[in-house]
Parts: sequence; structure tokens; C-alpha cells
Amino acid sequence: MVALTMISFKDKYTSMDFNFPDLSQLEDKTELKNHKRVSYYKKQNGYISKKGINDLQVYASRINGSKENSLGNNNIIELMPMVENKYPFAMLKSEALKEADTSLNYIQKYYSEFNELPPIPLPLALEDIKKDFQQDTIDILKKHVSQKVVEKIETILSNDQLCVLYSFYNSLPIRVMDISTQPKEAQIFWNSKTVNMVINRWCKEIARMLFLGYSPATKWSLVTGHCLSPQNLCLSGGIADLDSLTELQSIKNDMMIIESIAYSLSEFTNSVFIALEYSTSNTSSKNERRFMLRNYLFEEIKIELNNINKAPSELIKDFFAHRNHYFDLLS
Repeated sequence: MVALTMISFKDKYTSMDFNFPDLSQLEDKTELKNHKRVSYYKKQNGYISKKGINDLQVYASRINGSKENSLGNNNIIELMPMVENKYPFAMLKSEALKEADTSLNYIQKYYSEFNELPPIPLPLALEDIKKDFQQDTIDILKKHVSQKVVEKIETILSNDQLCVLYSFYNSLPIRVMDISTQPKEAQIFWNSKTVNMVINRWCKEIARMLFLGYSPATKWSLVTGHCLSPQNLCLSGGIADLDSLTELQSIKNDMMIIESIAYSLSEFTNSVFIALEYSTSNTSSKNERRFMLRNYLFEEIKIELNNINKAPSELIKDFFAHRNHYFDLLS
């Protein structure tokens, strides 16, 4: 056994309408091609995700399976530690704690305001992994990456450790990025009958994030990514990996807040555009379509803000009042 200890987040849901799932038996395993460090297990009312790997054979197969990724695994396993400060195809405890803490704080505020759980991964538990397993993964990586990358990985682990983060999804989290690699599964959620409904759900959740005082993304997450990117927008209408979620009150500069919201909506537009344009060959009016889509999404989020029946902060109201912030950001 490579598991060491498990920290449960069950007490965080005591006042909510949520049937905390049993983690002792995980069967009926599903894997998604683009999700290298996550496995999903079917439960009666959703899926348990296991983010991080505590099986050495599975870890080795991920590293060796270069044909499974169009970019090539060697590119990814070298870039993750050097660019993102992450451990290749594994979960660092610092990363897991940040993701769980951000999500749980958001869930508490969301449930308190809307009396329902948000369509995001619900953190369930965190499981530590023994040190000898960590060394075994380094030995595997040494066969595939540059010495400089090995040194970076060892430096990362010197102040951290590997773990597994368990979360609950209400449906299999097929993302925008999965449309091209798993079209059959994606089509269940994303088809001509559901597209408008899914987009509306995304807009509703972004509006609620803003209302609760969060920006989905900031330029702090330029390197590590954000929850509105194609790899995190779920085709069920949910949003995954909320570690980019930033409380607006933690940003002291109003112009930085305006920039962060504008950046979030711009990135959201790009992700929706990718999903809509996947099978489109018409490039003659691509820029015009993107412009129209951006305006449509802006108005939909504005409508969803109004549907909350409570006024958002003055800054959020001002942002959606069509006042020209161009010169504010220029100054």
C-alpha cells in the first residue's frame, strides 16, 4: 500500500443536501484520454474522481504512453515542472489543498446564497502517499526527462509531497477539449439540441461567481490555466478546477478587477468559440462570428446577474453598464 493517511472533508457538507459518497470501494472505472492524472468511478448519482496516481504501474504506463497524447508525453512531462511548477501526471499536496480550500469556500458561499450545490467538483478527501512511492516515480521520470527537469522535480518534492484528491461530479466531466478526442461521449452533452442550454448554464455560473465576489480568472493564472479554459469547461454546463477562482476583495486595485473580469469573459468567449467552431469549415466570417458571440455571452451573463434578484457589487454593476472601460485600462 502506498497510501499513508486520508483527510476527509465530510464535515464541510453537514448542513447541505448532499449524500456524502462511500470512498472505500471504487469500481466501474472510466478514463478520459486528455485527463492523464485522473480516473473516474461511477456511482449511483454521479462520479468520483481520483486526481493523482498512487499505483506505480499506472504511473509508468502514463509516462510511457506517448502515443496517447498529440503533443507527445515528453513535452508535457518536461513542461509541467518547468513552466507550471507541477509534478508530471501526479498531484502535489500543496496544489490539492489549494484546489480543495478554494472550492470548499466557494461551495459554502454558493449554498448559503442559492440553497443548492454548484456544478463543480465537490472535494471529498485527500490521501497522502508514502515517500518511497515518490522516489519510485522519480526513478521512472529519470528515463524520460532532462537532468535539469529531474533537479526541478526533486526541488519541488523537497518542500512538498504527492497525494490523491477525491472529488464528486454529478456527471462524467467531458470538457470542451474532449470534443475532438472523444466525440461520441461529447455528443451526449454537446449537440444541436443542447448547445444553447449548456451555454446558458455556463453564463449562469459565471454570473453567480461574479455576484458572490469572485473573478473566474486573472492574469495571475496565465501560466497555470484557469477554470474557463477548454480543458475545464464541462459540456454538462459545469466548471472544473476552480483554483484560479479569485476573491475580488483580495485584489486591491479596481483596474486590476476590471481587467480580470474582462480577461475572464474574453477567455470564456474563446472557449465557447472553440466548442462551436469545432466542425465548422467556414472561415470567411470567423472574426465577425467571434465578435457576435462575445456580445451575446456578455448580454447573457448580464441577464443572469439580473435574475439573481439581488444587486451585485457596484463595481460589477458598473462593469456591465456598458460604460467604456477602454480608457481606464489604457491609463
